[in-house]
Amino acid sequence: MRALIVDPLLYTLPYDKALVAALGDQGCEAVLFTRAAFRREIHSQFPHHQLAFADDWLWEQIAAARIPEKVRQLGRVLAYSKISSELMRRSEELNPDVVHFQWAHYPLFLLPHVRSLKRKGRVCVLTVHDTRPGNGDDHSLLASAGWTKLLRCFDGLIVHTQQGFERLLSAGVLASKISVIPHGPLWPQGTPSKTQICSSNARLVFLLFGYIKKYKGIDDVVQAAALLPRDILDRCEFRIVGRPSIDISQLLSEIHRLGLDTAFSIEARFVSDQELGDYLVSADVLLFPYREIEASGALMLSVGYAKPIIASRIGFFAEFLSDGVDSLLIPPADPVTLSRAICTLVRSTEIRENLSRNMAMLADRTPPWTSIASKTTELYNHLLEAPVDSRGG
Repeated sequence: MRALIVDPLLYTLPYDKALVAALGDQGCEAVLFTRAAFRREIHSQFPHHQLAFADDWLWEQIAAARIPEKVRQLGRVLAYSKISSELMRRSEELNPDVVHFQWAHYPLFLLPHVRSLKRKGRVCVLTVHDTRPGNGDDHSLLASAGWTKLLRCFDGLIVHTQQGFERLLSAGVLASKISVIPHGPLWPQGTPSKTQICSSNARLVFLLFGYIKKYKGIDDVVQAAALLPRDILDRCEFRIVGRPSIDISQLLSEIHRLGLDTAFSIEARFVSDQELGDYLVSADVLLFPYREIEASGALMLSVGYAKPIIASRIGFFAEFLSDGVDSLLIPPADPVTLSRAICTLVRSTEIRENLSRNMAMLADRTPPWTSIASKTTELYNHLLEAPVDSRGG
């Protein structure tokens, strides 16, 4: 069996890499199709025969151009359409049995390509990492128009959570089309399974990492810090690490206005895997005060570092983590409760040690990629054996 794994804009390279490798171990000939911007870096992580690239010259030119944002968005659609057309050409060359999309950007532009692939006898699968485009941050018509119609067009849909299953049902997708397959671990081999507990007199590092986006609730962290008693605040360092996807000038102004400059360290830039690993090792607590989430690659990277976590009680966090056992779960968009959780961890080394110990145990219980690939190939085979007329779309 041949499967073409499609991540056109290379949103989730660690996930793609793990899935392609695990599918290969199951006897499925899997190839990743993506844009060529990081060709050199990707080649160092994949065997050559597992890669197919699209020419993304237009996308890169638009990303670098100094043009109004609305013009940039339209340009991205054109560039994405070009990459999608390249996918059609490469699918003819590679002749896959299954085309498995990891993301569905610009549904109205992707829909005709999916329909064309199906007419040519390809089984089309989509992993719905976010059941709400951009986790609620992207309200543009381009991101949402045609979304439900596109979901119904696919032969099979994969979600990682029960929440995702229920949301797709509410969107009118047949239950028979939806498979719940766990998200696999993304921490590198050799990741420390035990965390270094901060001494009672040192400052604790609270880390929030990844693309800086509105839905991640960074402004809630700022407001929570402002509510901390002075003796607790003096023992905290909040590190925000990642490339901004939003204008952070207002966030920086608010930190300054509240007198929190010495409490916050913001690295607003791309961070390499090696650097990120160093940040995770040096952190004492990891923060996920998200306002919206389905699955989370950031969480599945973090678990292997066995750090105490404060996270919102939503989506994958609520289903995967256990409040008071391996993490502290709080309501989303609630700086008051977040502030109390921070106080709890600063004041109690014992609680931090217990959370860390149990997080390491959770890492050991996380479903391995062999199991995930087995479920995925079972889905592929089921869809390939189904009568074409029964697939719909």
